[in-house]
Amino acid sequence: MNSTARVSVVIPCFNHAQYLEESVGSVITQSFQDFEIIIVDDGSTDETVAVANYLIQVNPEIQIRLISQPNSGQPAIARNRGISEAIGEYILPLDADDRISSEMLKECVALLDSRSDIGIVYTDRQDFGDCSETVIAQDYDFLALRYVNQISYCALFRRDIWLQVEGYKTNVKGCEYWDFWIAAGFHGYRGCRIPQPLFEYRNNSSGVYQDFLANQSIRWAQIVFNNYLAYSQGDILRAEALLGQRLQPRRHPKTPLISVVVPSYNHGAFLVEAIESLVSQTYQNWECIIVDDGSTDSTQLIAQRLTDHYSSSNIQLLTQKNSGVVQARRNGIQRARGEYILFLDSDDKIHPRFLEDASFLLSIYADIGFVYTNLEYFGAKVGSVNYGTFDLTKFLENNQATVSSLFKRQAYEDAGGFKDAMEEGLEDWELWVSMCDKGWMGYHLDRTYLYYRQHHQGSRLQNLLSRQSLLRRQKAKIICFHEKLYSPKAIEKARKELESYNLLIQESTELLNQWPSLSNCLAAAINKFRQGNDSSLKKIEEIRVQVAKNWQCIPDHLLESAFENGLGDISKILIFQVPDSEAEKNILSAQMLDQENNCLTDSEKIKLLLISMLYERPNTQSCPVEISQIPNWLLDTYLKYSLQPPIFFKSEAESQRFYDFQKNLIDEIYENVFEKNTEEHSQIVALSFFQCENFIHFYFNDRNLKNLYVKRAEILAYALQASGHELAYTFPERQRVRQKIRLGILAAHFTPSAETFAVLPFYEFISRDFEVILYSLQWTNHPLEGYCQASANLARQLPADLQSQVQMIRDDDLDLLLFASNITAVTNQVTSLALHRLARIQLTSVASVVTTGMKSIDYYLSSEFTDPSPSAEDHYREILIKLPGTVHCFSYGTEIASSSLVVTRQDLGIKDEQVVFCSGANFFKITPALLQSWLEILQNVPNSLLLLMPFGPNWSNAYPKGYFQKYLQNAFVEAGLSKDQFLVLDPDPVPNRADVKQYFKLADIYLDSYPFAGTTSLIEPLEVNLPIVTRVGEYFRGAMGAGILRALGLVQMVAADEAEYVRKAIALGTDPSLNQQCRQQIASAMRSNPAVLDSRSYALKIEQALKELWQRYQRDQLATRLKLREINLAVFLDWQSSEDALLAVVSEIFRTITSLFENQEVTLLINTTGIDPEEVEAAISSVLLNLMMEEEIDMSDTLEISLLEPMSDSEWEILASELYAYIKTSCDNLEVGFRPYEENCKSISLEAI
Repeated sequence: MNSTARVSVVIPCFNHAQYLEESVGSVITQSFQDFEIIIVDDGSTDETVAVANYLIQVNPEIQIRLISQPNSGQPAIARNRGISEAIGEYILPLDADDRISSEMLKECVALLDSRSDIGIVYTDRQDFGDCSETVIAQDYDFLALRYVNQISYCALFRRDIWLQVEGYKTNVKGCEYWDFWIAAGFHGYRGCRIPQPLFEYRNNSSGVYQDFLANQSIRWAQIVFNNYLAYSQGDILRAEALLGQRLQPRRHPKTPLISVVVPSYNHGAFLVEAIESLVSQTYQNWECIIVDDGSTDSTQLIAQRLTDHYSSSNIQLLTQKNSGVVQARRNGIQRARGEYILFLDSDDKIHPRFLEDASFLLSIYADIGFVYTNLEYFGAKVGSVNYGTFDLTKFLENNQATVSSLFKRQAYEDAGGFKDAMEEGLEDWELWVSMCDKGWMGYHLDRTYLYYRQHHQGSRLQNLLSRQSLLRRQKAKIICFHEKLYSPKAIEKARKELESYNLLIQESTELLNQWPSLSNCLAAAINKFRQGNDSSLKKIEEIRVQVAKNWQCIPDHLLESAFENGLGDISKILIFQVPDSEAEKNILSAQMLDQENNCLTDSEKIKLLLISMLYERPNTQSCPVEISQIPNWLLDTYLKYSLQPPIFFKSEAESQRFYDFQKNLIDEIYENVFEKNTEEHSQIVALSFFQCENFIHFYFNDRNLKNLYVKRAEILAYALQASGHELAYTFPERQRVRQKIRLGILAAHFTPSAETFAVLPFYEFISRDFEVILYSLQWTNHPLEGYCQASANLARQLPADLQSQVQMIRDDDLDLLLFASNITAVTNQVTSLALHRLARIQLTSVASVVTTGMKSIDYYLSSEFTDPSPSAEDHYREILIKLPGTVHCFSYGTEIASSSLVVTRQDLGIKDEQVVFCSGANFFKITPALLQSWLEILQNVPNSLLLLMPFGPNWSNAYPKGYFQKYLQNAFVEAGLSKDQFLVLDPDPVPNRADVKQYFKLADIYLDSYPFAGTTSLIEPLEVNLPIVTRVGEYFRGAMGAGILRALGLVQMVAADEAEYVRKAIALGTDPSLNQQCRQQIASAMRSNPAVLDSRSYALKIEQALKELWQRYQRDQLATRLKLREINLAVFLDWQSSEDALLAVVSEIFRTITSLFENQEVTLLINTTGIDPEEVEAAISSVLLNLMMEEEIDMSDTLEISLLEPMSDSEWEILASELYAYIKTSCDNLEVGFRPYEENCKSISLEAI
């Protein structure tokens, strides 16, 4: 007998003695005879061993071996045992009850011998036994194989595969071979199909494979866990949900040294986060070279401290003079010793498994030179990018890999490193293409493992992308460097691009030389103007004219280049930092601004648009251009310009015109995203809107904003989805043992602010029926944060990246989530989170003063006082909930009500006899209409003064303070008042509440704002007994202040309209006795535990509302699950009764329903205690069929039957309230959960009927 064989046929056998001879015989009769047969008896109790020994005896010329082992319970173990002793280079698994046709080995061996690129050969399948059919396999497709198996277990494969993937896994019984094929494919072994049914499968209705079919989804989930690097993050999340556990990735045995090069220029503030993400890696065999590129900040100091702090880690600091990031990377690699290398920018971070998983891929694929991952944006912009499977054709057109891709040092050296010619940008793409040019390939690790920080000024790559001409030029260089990879057409186009660039340089040199000096002059003039030097305006006007003339005369083909190379930057400064000038428009010739647009070329339209943007507000554009006509290089700037409100509105009419313009603009943006142009254009518009939208100015009117906010929300949602975020989410079934309602409170922070004070009462004293979890983007150890945390059950710090934030909150399985930061003003991290489904019920309230417009927000919590109009719900996309009284209540936690501030009227230059009207209304709230009312009040109150504190930190950290002073001066002079009759306070540092009250003690009357009323800002004047005048609005943002005063019983201070607002203020300013009377009324109201400061009473109101929402949700869920209708009946049967008795009772139940509820839709609920639900279904089906056949009773159109599975106490309570009646029978066994409600529930007795 030969001691060698090319093929080892491994036949595991458990109690299949009756088929074994047939199976072995199909191998013995093969036309290809260089094989051995290994029979593995898996502890059989039949004649398997005897049959195997007989086959060995009667076939001495065939290499047949018998291996016996105790029963393992599954074929995987038996197969592994047989393969471990096999001598063949090729393996064929064959079950003892199956067969192969006589040509199978010959065909399969020939294919493996001729194709070194494949590792698996499989065929179509011929079924026999219980079912006879031919099953056509699919051609090999690894991506499809991950979800649907294409390959039968009986396929010929190289033994090296088994060694590489460490055999068949034993945790996927019944589909271990599918798992094996996926593992093989992931390791680079591909398959090939022979389109003939050479494998013969005995099809019977039992066996391990049938067990797999019954549990297919669970088995697939385990396969995902076994091969997690072959699957997407979404697949892993689905697998985790199916298995009810989190993936715990395994550690990989190979650990070559990885060098991580971290270039840094003035990013010391972020360096710690980058290094901490490296130290947190599960893979620990790394070194880190921090390259300081001549930083002028604290980078060197922080880097040195990091090397000292992590002294056990190999972190080095390398310094160089400022030479750019490319040279920094080069110098880092020269110092590096690792076999693999990673560039990590000092302001970015990586996932803890980045090095582990990426290095494993490099180790198993000899031809892979670099591994790239998906990325998640964080910082100024949020979003994510999935770069997709590596495809060289696509890769040559668009870079799929970030610079933070793990690569082999050998591939870097083969590629020749970074090229000097690419230092303007795309040097990383060129490096990857160079590797491909040298025979290396890339690999996409489908994980979000790179966290990419977005800065407000944009990244180096973003700035490059916005400069389309430079982008085209750099790509042209890549093509010319690697002409053998590109088509002749692409090469010709690239050469022309570089030639035209050389011409452009010659034409634009003169223009380029003048722009830097122009920029410097403008910066100096603006700086002087901000310091109050009005004469500098003339210089600004001269520069504006010069820039306008530049745009007018620039050649069409230089427009984009000019915008990207200096003139665009100067224009942006003039557009965004300098107030517009009506007078300057006259300088422009009529030819510039008065031409008919339909007579202009596209380039001429863009020129005129650029000029008019310098002089005009977007709503008064002389040269309007549709968004669809704006070139991509200008689109971001144009949208920011169009969405930006002016510093001031000079009249109410102007404010309303701007509102109308903005509304039309949002409509146009919405159309461009959802109804016009290409998907690429839609995404550019949506992402630009996402980054620059600002809806604050929409607050300051009485209009219905619902449609605007719905469109805003849908555009923002589209932008997130285009960036790869999954907004929708289906929650798993809630644990029935969980009795408490889990409430999340999500805020940007919990430090002192109006939002924190207003939201704290929501949970401060809420009952123990709730489990409260606080989520914050940052914790700072402020005492108020400690108080908030003590009022909750748990406080969580959200991760930096959006995807991880979403996952953390979803993992907490919340019942309710309150968004406690404003999500209706601008796009911030909390806004992005609010667009996701994070809890079963999501709501907002006092932090957001208008509808969110988001379909992800279910409820808006308001009140009778804050939404008094009967049509208020028309203003909300959410379901509006109106609490009794006011929805506002404030708590200041651990605040110590003391102030060290001593201030007098004399300190502020205010005379004792002056009547002081004051307001803490924010700068944004002071509309032209409100200011006119204030001016009218001052005109009618002798010796009066207006004291303002408009620059609070809650709304902004940058105000146009100088402009505001000039604006007020002009308004007072025009009204015939002295500019000495107003005083704008801007204390530094920002005063706390106690300090603010010291200022208010100097005043006589407090003036609330309208149409956007105050809330938190009214508490300080109330606490010092300062009379307030407020105007009531019909809807939330206009009725907030009035709601607070009404809750305190101070209705005499509430005006119905503007005219009454003015009259009441004048009366308080001219009638000291009235003023004193109001002070006494306020003092009395504030002494008697006022509702707006009574957190304990407020907690009861909030608790009741939240419980009602939760019960409503449970009721809806239960109604859906049990298919409840208007008439719901329940029956509770003792399934241990005799079968005859039960069938008779069930039959009578159906007859009774037909009799009592003829032609009415009824749901019958039947318990399943102590019995398999399938048996109940079978019994019901039998009874219904019998009634229909023998008594012609057909209930299929009117009766719905639902089986009752175990339910929580709260579900039983809800179900009891929904029951019309329960049916009493002679075979009753009342459910324990129903017993507390039996007495109050109507019953129908079968015996009585």
